[in-house]
Amino acid sequence: MSYYQNPLDVTGLPSWKALHDHRQSLHHFSMREA
Repeated sequence: MSYYQNPLDVTGLPSWKALHDHRQSLHHFSMREA
């Protein structure tokens, strides 16, 4: 159970990059306008 002493840095995962890119693509999205 040493994972809590060295937590995984999720910001280096490809899925994190995909999530970040998706967030950037929705930067100007407005629910009010949708």
